[in-house]
Amino acid sequence: TREQFGTPIERLAPVAEMVTDMRMQIEAARAFTYETARVCDLENNTNRLLERNADALSADEKKGFKQNSRTFKRLNAMLTPMSKLLCGEMSIDVAGKCVQVLGGSGYLKDYPAERYLRDARITTIYEGTSQLQVVAAIRGVTSGVFATYVEQFEKKTYDDPQLESLKQSLIDSAGEIAAAVDFVKSQSGAYVELVARQLVESATFVLCGHYLLGQATHCDRKKRVANLYILKNKPRITMLCDQAKSGNTQVIDDYELIAGPVPAVH
Repeated sequence: TREQFGTPIERLAPVAEMVTDMRMQIEAARAFTYETARVCDLENNTNRLLERNADALSADEKKGFKQNSRTFKRLNAMLTPMSKLLCGEMSIDVAGKCVQVLGGSGYLKDYPAERYLRDARITTIYEGTSQLQVVAAIRGVTSGVFATYVEQFEKKTYDDPQLESLKQSLIDSAGEIAAAVDFVKSQSGAYVELVARQLVESATFVLCGHYLLGQATHCDRKKRVANLYILKNKPRITMLCDQAKSGNTQVIDDYELIAGPVPAVH
């Protein structure tokens, strides 16, 4: 391990915070990916049952399967781009912090950290940029798919008072998102596009919190991870929702004044 000021760098508070945050982000993104994969399997398997066993199903069973298929399809249309957005942005942030922790050594090829950062950078570009993932996911947040989906987690009860308290914190955050969505839907389509990322990221943080709470019932360490994640992101959700409700369109109105006109091509 590297040392600075006579102590291992991981014992320095700023470094310890970065390393802890890196680990927390990885576990949250992994939990989101697992849930997305589960819902994708549910949609695919439901469709297979409809295609391969149509003759063996009664009319009521077919109706139920078709309804489930539509529900899973709408949910996947939201969760899949959310997962791509979350994991791509997380990988860049974590790889960047990895280089930062190692200092100058992390920038050199003595360690694989610099390659991790270069490799991570493409994840927010290929198979749809982060901006396109937001465009794909915002419909689910504003159309009620998110609100309906998150209800099942809000209805869960936990024997541990700490987990119940954390769940209530997530419920409060979901309420902030609902208020922001109501405001945004009353604005123009251009404004919805402008603040779509704030809403999508807020919804993603809430869902990650619920997924981690589910894991926390089986492991005390996961409870600590869930506690850190939820408490750390709660003020961030509030900030993002406040931005969405601000009605500020200056970046659009003053685009040419601030960014300058697009250079003419001769």
